[in-house]
Amino acid sequence: MSIFGSIAGAVVGGLFGKKASDNQASAARDAAAVQREAYQTTRRDLQPFTEAGVNALSTYSDQVNRPFEETPGYQFRLRQGLDAIEASRAARGGLFSGATGQALNNYAQGQASQEYGNYMNRLQGLTNLGQSSAAMQGAASQNFANQQTNTLAAMGNAQAAGNIAMGNALNTGINNAVGYHQYNTLLDRGFFG
Repeated sequence: MSIFGSIAGAVVGGLFGKKASDNQASAARDAAAVQREAYQTTRRDLQPFTEAGVNALSTYSDQVNRPFEETPGYQFRLRQGLDAIEASRAARGGLFSGATGQALNNYAQGQASQEYGNYMNRLQGLTNLGQSSAAMQGAASQNFANQQTNTLAAMGNAQAAGNIAMGNALNTGINNAVGYHQYNTLLDRGFFG
């Protein structure tokens, strides 16, 4: 074997080692792209729920700071109920009695309490939905960050391993070439003779 054969073998071995690490790094980049797409899909899928929750939270806050009696749903139901009580009392001739006034008052208070509770519960449900979606987006973000960190570390390790393999192969080839040269020099001087 010649010095050049030893060095050529080392270079070829190093190049194949480098090629293998490049393949690993390429696979890691592909994995990172798949992870990124999965993350983006999760965010897109959860976005409408998060937005609904944010909008509901805004409305919820507005309603807490606003008289409930001004809301259209309350006004409609209250008016329908009061009209029904008045029509019933009028039909029996007791429209202006104290009993009618008491019935109207009781109905209005009961309706207000029931409707306000229902309305706020619906808003609270939407805010909870938004909060859950935001938490799921946060978890997806953290998972994505963890996966990307692992993938990037694998890519770096693959590239480093290729460079180490190239260096080791060249070092081995050079050492073999030097050893071959020293051996031939000693043979020429008659040390093994």
